[in-house]
Amino acid sequence: MSASISLVLVIILVALVFDFINGFHDSANSIATVVSTRVLSPGVAVLWAAFFNFIAAFTVGTAVAKTIGKGLIDPSVVDPSVVLGALVGAIVWNLVTWYFGLPSSSSHALMGGFGGAAVAKAGAVALIGSGWVKPLLFIVISPLLGMTLALLLTVALSWALRRHHPGPLDTVFRRLQLLSAGLYSLSHGANDAQKTMGIIVSLLVASQALFAEQAGMLRHLHLVSADHIPMWIVLAAHAAIALGTAAGGWRIIKTLGHKNAAIIYENSSYGKTLSSIFIDEFKKLGGTIVAEEVIEKGGRDFRSQITRIAARKPPVTVTYAYYAEGGLIVRQAAELGLKTQFISHGSIQNQSFAEIAGPAADGFISGSPRWDDNDPQVKAFIERFKKKYNREPDLYGPYFYDAVRLYAAAIEKGGYSKEGIAKGLKSLKDFPGVNGKMSFDQGNVVLLPLRFVKFEGGKWVPIKK
Repeated sequence: MSASISLVLVIILVALVFDFINGFHDSANSIATVVSTRVLSPGVAVLWAAFFNFIAAFTVGTAVAKTIGKGLIDPSVVDPSVVLGALVGAIVWNLVTWYFGLPSSSSHALMGGFGGAAVAKAGAVALIGSGWVKPLLFIVISPLLGMTLALLLTVALSWALRRHHPGPLDTVFRRLQLLSAGLYSLSHGANDAQKTMGIIVSLLVASQALFAEQAGMLRHLHLVSADHIPMWIVLAAHAAIALGTAAGGWRIIKTLGHKNAAIIYENSSYGKTLSSIFIDEFKKLGGTIVAEEVIEKGGRDFRSQITRIAARKPPVTVTYAYYAEGGLIVRQAAELGLKTQFISHGSIQNQSFAEIAGPAADGFISGSPRWDDNDPQVKAFIERFKKKYNREPDLYGPYFYDAVRLYAAAIEKGGYSKEGIAKGLKSLKDFPGVNGKMSFDQGNVVLLPLRFVKFEGGKWVPIKK
């Protein structure tokens, strides 16, 4: 095999790599709506998008590929170096925009790279002016047209359906989202994969002399005109973009953080303080509170608050309530069909919570300063506690135990006066407690290691990762 043929094969591979990166680059767009509204799980959404990317090969023509292949650049100017320059430029730009989170078009990057490489070789005469009019116009027209159509459609549907109950409508539109997401991925594959087809066809037409006398597999690379796109090119391009979408989607799933959350808390200084801290910090991290509900301490029916939360479909719901109210919230949420990850702090970590919540308690996550079950001092404390009270300690037993020991150590250091106890507490560093080593910061707040647990199989299980 000659070096020239090897170069063409490498460039075809680079073209398919560009196609793969195109799918990878745009995967978030393909799955964003169905995942954010929880119509599909992220995993299913990725497979859904990749599937429609690929079957576009069998449902649309190749007009776009032919335009790229012969409608933008004078075919006599095209050679392997021009095609390689176009691909490398487009790939680099795609990666730069992906890294910095800049919205950009892979298709326009490839077209610009193709035009730039041709101009670098032969000057502006290499460009076919009439072929660039529509692509350049629609760089401006496409977003404006999309915005206008979306605005008109939203207003029209809002007015037409304003008297209908939202529940049934939600079911219908969730199903329609499957169709819209599938059509989006179908058009993505149909359009973007064809750009790569056109580049490969241009390369093979320019290099046709190399393959005129070839036998075996190489004979399929002999192409004399861009008017016909061989099926192997169509399938290769669509497979590459579908695999890219799948790979990019799985990366999104792996790094996906919950950006939306609901919060429900009791109407007390305890609930208001913790919820205020959480909301402020969550917003600083870029999150959005999609629902905020308040309950009364001692209440028994929270279905109205839960129904309003369910309408927002939050992936996470933060609960600041004690175990009795918290157990009822979780149980009633399950009865109403709310699918969300409940999280809270340590007040939930009580066996009564599980008894009240029932099977709905499984999966609840709680974070708090909590002991290390493998620590010898903790094991000894638990054994003494069980022997005396005939049950496992809840979260508060070790808290009170450590608090009494801290006071005793402070009195020993500073005496019995208020000032002496305060001074003694501040002087304690890495005090060995059941909940971990404790110190006090500048604001006189005790510092403790934070641990997360999940309720599974009737008990709180540490989350290792």
